[in-house]
Amino acid sequence: MRWSVEKKTDIWSVKLGSDSGVLSVVDLSIDGESVESGVIIELSKNNDTLIVRDGQEAVEAIVTKIKDSWWITIQGQTFVVTEADGNSNSSGEERGGLTAPMPGIVTEILVKEGQRVRSGQPLMILEAMKMEHQVTAPKSGQIEKIYFSEGEKVDMGSDLLSISD
Repeated sequence: MRWSVEKKTDIWSVKLGSDSGVLSVVDLSIDGESVESGVIIELSKNNDTLIVRDGQEAVEAIVTKIKDSWWITIQGQTFVVTEADGNSNSSGEERGGLTAPMPGIVTEILVKEGQRVRSGQPLMILEAMKMEHQVTAPKSGQIEKIYFSEGEKVDMGSDLLSISD
């Protein structure tokens, strides 16, 4: 998949590989030119940040998915990364479901299975890094399934619930 970073014109293409839960960049190109990368990405011990290693240097990254964009904060600087092709929906919208934008705990569920919801309606509250994140409906529809209960821990990318038309 091709990605662009807000306020930059470069198009990045990144392919990740996984070995025992550790992600590594196996192919990286910028504007079609291959770039050597020894980047390894791990989930921190408390599962609330990513550790990005490039050789011996390691930095923490806070990653949050909001709609079709990933907000990545490294050393106090935030980058907004979006799909460069611009014609896709977020993975949650494609499936009619929603995924956790970050690791956290479900603190409140605002809907019930079978309930009709409208686009933008608050569905669930997650707490992550001492902040609340409101999960909203990407489209109007009916709540098909809720996969977590209040108080349960979720990992980034976990399916939270699904919405049918």
